[in-house]
Amino acid sequence: MAEYRGRRPTDASGTTLPTGPSRLKAPAWPLGEASEAELTLWRDLWRRPVASLWRNRYTPPLVVARYVRVLVVNPAAGSLAQMESGLGLTPASLGRLHVQFETPAPRLSAAAERRLADAAAKAGES
Repeated sequence: MAEYRGRRPTDASGTTLPTGPSRLKAPAWPLGEASEAELTLWRDLWRRPVASLWRNRYTPPLVVARYVRVLVVNPAAGSLAQMESGLGLTPASLGRLHVQFETPAPRLSAAAERRLADAAAKAGES
């Protein structure tokens, strides 16, 4: 076993998140009655790429809902920074969670797409 020197060993595998918004629907709000501000923030958070991390790690929606409620009701709460860190909502916390973002494939121009299609068609003829 590797010697422990005050740091956690890095997880080389990490987690790769998509770069675009999630297309999955937000879970049902778990805390009973919600204000419009809570529901707006709730839907916004579940569309962010980090929501994939929550789903993959089976983070209970209740944990995210508690963060939303505290943020809306008491935005000066001292616990918010810790909650944001635990949910991966800051760049530093994403680093600690070994999260990376996928690199989207570059899009080709329409002219380049046509040239590729022409080249593929010519290759198929030979």
